Amino acid sequence: MTAIIFVLGLAVGSFLNAYIWRLHAMTDSRGLSGQLAADHRLPRIWEGRSMCPKCRKTLRWLELIPLVSFIIQLGRCRGCKARIDIQYPLVELATGILFVLSVWNLSSHGGPASGGEIGIWDLFRISDFGFRILPQWYLLAVLVILFVYDLRFGLVPDRVVLPAILIAFLYGMIRPGQINQLSMIHNSLFMILATTVGAGFFALQYYLSKGRWLGAGDIRIGALMGAMLGFPLIFEGLAVSYFIGGAVGIGLLAAGRKRFGETLPLGTFLTVGAAIAFLYGQELWNWYF
Repeated sequence: MTAIIFVLGLAVGSFLNAYIWRLHAMTDSRGLSGQLAADHRLPRIWEGRSMCPKCRKTLRWLELIPLVSFIIQLGRCRGCKARIDIQYPLVELATGILFVLSVWNLSSHGGPASGGEIGIWDLFRISDFGFRILPQWYLLAVLVILFVYDLRFGLVPDRVVLPAILIAFLYGMIRPGQINQLSMIHNSLFMILATTVGAGFFALQYYLSKGRWLGAGDIRIGALMGAMLGFPLIFEGLAVSYFIGGAVGIGLLAAGRKRFGETLPLGTFLTVGAAIAFLYGQELWNWYF
């Protein structure tokens, strides 16, 4: 079962790589990629077959096996022999691991509604477990996209983060097994509070610094964190993010890779903190107190 979920995560990670590349190519502010897209030399986001970004060679199915093709081809394109960006296998691997951790975590908190071991169909049938795991996978996939996009391009795409905020809010509001008017009102109030805290924390910094400390995209990621984590776990998500960011920053300074005053992409650390708190927030909260 774990192996099947991991392979499924690898496949989704392969799609995320293609989505990230196509989204950036279609919205490149320099206009070059946009012109290529207009000339039909770049596929639209949801259309066309995958290709090598260097030589534009259409990839065969043997070149598209997640993780395996990268290893077999020794990290190079079979056509132009250019190096394949390490992002591709890392995103596939990270997505596979996150999917497995999500199922493990959810099964440890109740498992499928029918009890017993989790079967593959428990993931997709209409049930308490299936209702929870699919939105979790979607939100974790969004975090992967935002991590890579902010790290590589310094941007937070609205077309990715805004729908995720809505879905995370609905997922937190309509909790499985608690679908009644009173619980929905209670959950909604806490989700609104958490989303306000997440977005407001970064909005305050943004306006006080007039955009020098962080970007407006971080405000939207803060709102997503609030919608995903709820109250009070939003505080934990923020604390974990800043702890990781501080540790990485100190490490880069010590290694001479960064100087004091240079910026780091905050969104990358926020997505990592959000993923940790999303999967293990309650356990960390209980352990801390």
